[in-house]
Amino acid sequence: MGVIRTKLVIEGEAEYRKAISACNSELKALGSGLALIEQQCEGTANSVSALTAKQENLTKQAEVQKEKLSVMQTALENSKRAMKEAADESEKLKFQIEDAASALEKIDQNSENAAERQEALKTRIKDLNVELEKTKTEYKSCISTPQNGRTVQT
Repeated sequence: MGVIRTKLVIEGEAEYRKAISACNSELKALGSGLALIEQQCEGTANSVSALTAKQENLTKQAEVQKEKLSVMQTALENSKRAMKEAADESEKLKFQIEDAASALEKIDQNSENAAERQEALKTRIKDLNVELEKTKTEYKSCISTPQNGRTVQT
């Protein structure tokens, strides 16, 4: 019996992976940038310029996180849609299998019924042949028996 395999492909999966990878790379770069800012502003960590640079970096990180979240939400919706389509297709196939199994069962029943009917007809033919032989014998007996003193000729 053959093996049936199903592969669930989520639309846009390659784009999703690429976008997430880009967001992660950008977040790493921004994290490194923040570390560099903190290193440069070691003595003046609370100065306006140092805090402004940190704020700009953290704002960029927040924007990239929002973009990453948006990409992930889109991927989730695509995944949900693909799973629903797969579930619907599975349900459809389940009904088709049930219909095919039902049809096969009917064929099996008809085959059994046909065999039973065939045996009944064979028995009936045998019984009718026996009756025919009896009738032939009776007919022959009637022909050879004189009626009103005469023999019946055929």
